[in-house]
Amino acid sequence: MRLKKKIKLHIFTGETNSYWKDLEEDKTKIMVLSIPSGTFVRNTNKPKEELSATEVNGNFLILDGLDYKSNTAQTPIVYMEV
Repeated sequence: MRLKKKIKLHIFTGETNSYWKDLEEDKTKIMVLSIPSGTFVRNTNKPKEELSATEVNGNFLILDGLDYKSNTAQTPIVYMEV
């Protein structure tokens, strides 16, 4: 079996025009591996939260669901289900 399928790795590239995009439901546990500079993530059920690349990259945060906000489509967000 391919490793990507086994660990449920997700890669999303897309611009959201500074709006939040729901990538995963709040019942799904997500570990964020990497987000581009200038983009933000948050737990789906925490609308006031806004975590930057500085807070996320290298810290392997586990979130309840995943919302994503971006102004670039050049670099992907990488995350996995846990």
